[in-house]
Amino acid sequence: MTQIRTDIAVVGAGVAGLAAACALSGAGFKVVLVHRGPAPVRDAYKVPDGPFDRRVYAISPESAGLLADVGAWDALAAGRLAPVYDMRVYPRAGLGVGDADELHLSAWEAHADALAWIIEQDNLQHALSVSLPKKVREVTAGLDGIDWTDDGRAVIARLDDGSRVRASLLVGADGASSAVRAHAGMPRVGGTYDHHAIVAHLRTARGHRDTAWQWFGEHGVLALLPLADSALDAAHTAGAFAAVAGGAGSFVSEGTHGRAVSLVWSTGPDRAGALLADGAEALSRSVQAVVGDLLGEMRVIGEPAAFPLARRWVPDPVAERLVLVGDAAHQMHPLAGQGLNVGLGDVGDLAAVLGEARASFAGSGFDPGQPLLLRRYRRRRAEPVAAMLTVTDGLKALFGPRAAGVPGLPLRLLRDAGWRAFARQGLLRRQVLRYTTRQP
Repeated sequence: MTQIRTDIAVVGAGVAGLAAACALSGAGFKVVLVHRGPAPVRDAYKVPDGPFDRRVYAISPESAGLLADVGAWDALAAGRLAPVYDMRVYPRAGLGVGDADELHLSAWEAHADALAWIIEQDNLQHALSVSLPKKVREVTAGLDGIDWTDDGRAVIARLDDGSRVRASLLVGADGASSAVRAHAGMPRVGGTYDHHAIVAHLRTARGHRDTAWQWFGEHGVLALLPLADSALDAAHTAGAFAAVAGGAGSFVSEGTHGRAVSLVWSTGPDRAGALLADGAEALSRSVQAVVGDLLGEMRVIGEPAAFPLARRWVPDPVAERLVLVGDAAHQMHPLAGQGLNVGLGDVGDLAAVLGEARASFAGSGFDPGQPLLLRRYRRRRAEPVAAMLTVTDGLKALFGPRAAGVPGLPLRLLRDAGWRAFARQGLLRRQVLRYTTRQP
């Protein structure tokens, strides 16, 4: 039986797991990365060059800083990044630029380079894989169980290939169905929403102006995120052009710069199923009905997909010599686009707490799994995780079924009054922007 000894074992090679392995290794710890495979591609020249990945993330400035710190930002395929300089949010369908109820947030107002950057999942994972330090040891196997040594000084991950990894700290970064969480017996609360998220990419006749758009209403929550045209697959683009009458509609006449967006439409499961069943053309028309003529004629590119949404979290993500990060610790509604950012915040704070303590430790034998440090991490993460869970759940409730019909009229009146006050109050908007972009 093979036994590997290390300071920290990270389970999971998704975005959170790769980021954790990079950050913790960079903080000076010996790290083993455990995952089922396939192995992350560390070849910097094998950058994503096919059609856009349907799964995209809005990366906040704080998360971008973490990626830069571990070397992943410079490893991203730059031609596939799209900055978000403005965000325009509307309380109902059909509204557009200049409407009285428009909520406009801008990078200029936040004194930030950008409010966010839209990045595909495969681009992000590749960049983190390339940035993974060579000293990080990879073990391709599944987690079969967790044991603790009798003296309480180590945790042992039993793997399904018969090997074991002995570590001072085990980091569960293995997603919503976390095996680490299950084997450790850490309870999770919450449940599923009555919403599914439809994801797709669209070509638009008018440019997106580096703006993220979002409409709340009876249709659910519909968001359009700007994409970089350079990453669009030529065949899909040609197909979208051909879909316009005669192949010579406004898609061609106005050029192509800034005319690709990613759709995230959160709606009821029955509506989501019907929208997918009716096909791409019908989905395009349904999106157009919510958005109006703001971006001109729109056409779905490629195959749309849908997945169920959940609000689940682990009340205490810390156990004996064990910590959960990312989706293993919490899931939230995507309407604020902050799920991955909260997960990367977990990684950054964990690396900061352990790295700061290690730097001030005199001598050898530093223990990254000591309870004092894990309690410090727990305190640091409690407020931002709880705040984002509350915000996303609150917005979903305000614009959900409870606000519909005659019984929901008082809630709608109160909601709409609050919306207008917030949209027109510059000081309050700036405070929110400073928080979300972590500006001093």
